[in-house]
Amino acid sequence: MSNTAAKARLGDSVTIHFIALLDDGTQIETTIGSEPLTFVVGSGAVVAGLDEEVRGMKAGDNRIAVLKPDDAFGQKREDLIVRTPVATFPDDIDLTPGKRIGAKTPDGELIEMNVLAIEGDQAVLDANHPFAGLDITFRIDMISVKTS
Repeated sequence: MSNTAAKARLGDSVTIHFIALLDDGTQIETTIGSEPLTFVVGSGAVVAGLDEEVRGMKAGDNRIAVLKPDDAFGQKREDLIVRTPVATFPDDIDLTPGKRIGAKTPDGELIEMNVLAIEGDQAVLDANHPFAGLDITFRIDMISVKTS
């Protein structure tokens, strides 16, 4: 049941509009001008900090929240930067530094990696989320709360 006075809590379905910004003001994602985001609080569908920030909000509320890396996209991990022989990649894969490529882990999981550099016959790849290690500011507008 949708209730304009209900405050979002664990298990509720919420619908929000948001803008996500880096410290320098660069917008990295937004729902403004498109469909709002609907998710169940506590389901793990969004980063932990955003999930936590919507708790206690009701329809019509808005909030600005600065999320530290542990509550957003995680800390940058050096063990996720790997070197792989260029020869192991198909010819149609663009290994230009700055490009994102898809790769399979040894157990077959598909992950995205950023090409950092080509050093000799090795590609230096980063499997960290592109925003790992960064503070992210979310501007949140609560549209609706459907209580569970």
